[in-house]
Amino acid sequence: MMSGTYHRTGGHYIDGQWREPSGGSEVDVRDPASEAVIAELPTATSEEVAAAVEAANEAQTEWGRRPAKERGELVREVADVLLDHKDELAELIVEEQGKPRSVAEGEIEAS
Repeated sequence: MMSGTYHRTGGHYIDGQWREPSGGSEVDVRDPASEAVIAELPTATSEEVAAAVEAANEAQTEWGRRPAKERGELVREVADVLLDHKDELAELIVEEQGKPRSVAEGEIEAS
C-alpha cells in the first residue's frame, strides 16, 4: 500500500487550470480499513462549484461539436494513459475505497 498523506496542490481544477481554493477548509479522505487520513482536499465554495459547472457545460458543447472519430481517438488516448498508470491508480482505489486490488485493476481496465 501507498503510505503517507497526499496533498493536492493547486486547489480545484476548473476550466483547464488549477485554481487556489477560496473556501479555506479541507475534508479528510480516509482509508476505510485503517481510518488513517490519506488525503486532505480543499472544499469548494458555491461560486467555485458554479464556475466548474459552467466550464463543464461549455466543454460539453465544444466536445459535441468535434467529429465522432476525433472524440473516439481522444478517448482511446485517455484509456492508454489510465492503463500506463494502472498500478498507481489501483493503489489509490484500494487505499481510498478499500476494494481488493483485483477489483481496482478491473475498474481501471474497464474504463
